[in-house]
Amino acid sequence: MTGHDAYDEPGWEDAVREIVQAHQNVEGAVLPVLEEVQARFGYVSEGALELVADGLRLTPPQVYAVATYYHELRLGPQAANRVTLCRGSACRAAGYGAIRRRFEEVLGAEVGQATADGQLVLETSGCLGICPHAPAVKVNHELVGRVTPEEVAGLLEGYGPNPPTPFSTGEGGADPHPRPLFPCRGPAARFAGEGCRRRGEGSDEGPSGARR
Repeated sequence: MTGHDAYDEPGWEDAVREIVQAHQNVEGAVLPVLEEVQARFGYVSEGALELVADGLRLTPPQVYAVATYYHELRLGPQAANRVTLCRGSACRAAGYGAIRRRFEEVLGAEVGQATADGQLVLETSGCLGICPHAPAVKVNHELVGRVTPEEVAGLLEGYGPNPPTPFSTGEGGADPHPRPLFPCRGPAARFAGEGCRRRGEGSDEGPSGARR
């Protein structure tokens, strides 16, 4: 995967040190520091991790443990596409394990890894906010509920520069299992479950079948 890497810019080390310095008096500063580093550079590099450890007077393994515990944190360059699996309690009860195994099988990559071509990364989240429609998956910026292992290949069809079509089955036909699709708009998505129409019901749906 090629492209601009913010860590190639001169002075990135000073920028990381400034972030660490700004959190010196913050209790439990490791996570907010890593989040800010990622927001600034796109991911947390090995060099940045070591600077964070040094600045917070921790060992690199201690900081690494935090960085790998939170799957939202990335230790490598960001892929063009992201698939996020919900691992919350409702989704676990509804089949998260089987869905995760199927995604890993289809992609040839485990959670936290990118595909061989660097175009898509598989990750998990503690909650995607649509528990009534578990198990949930987010494909780039679209939330899809009630996903089954049989639908995984269709969800991934056509990933690349443009987001996948969440309701594609990969077989050219209509989805035999219509399910809610929510536009992901931060905290608002958490309240989208109640009263949401399924695809094909009514005429007030937005792009990609998302109800406005």
